[in-house]
Amino acid sequence: MRIPMTPALSGPVSINLSVTGGATGSEKSGWLVESGTLLPTDPRPDADLELTISEPDLELICAREIRATVLFMQGRLKFSGDNHAGLVLLRCADDYVSK
Repeated sequence: MRIPMTPALSGPVSINLSVTGGATGSEKSGWLVESGTLLPTDPRPDADLELTISEPDLELICAREIRATVLFMQGRLKFSGDNHAGLVLLRCADDYVSK
């Protein structure tokens, strides 16, 4: 997935994604944004951005049924750390839903 380049994302940005409410409980995955590309990696204890979402809500985004910004405004998608990177990723997810 290509990520729009912004000053906050021009260098590597590490992301931990926690998905809650799945069949096996909570799962955490790691991601790295580097040169505008989203790459899977191991979760990092010092990640720049921590995202938390429930599995049903993540499925709604993937099915293009709801925008990530709506979930964020409702408190159903949370992030901490690099707020600018979080907002850029929200916009990318919204662009995905809009297509």
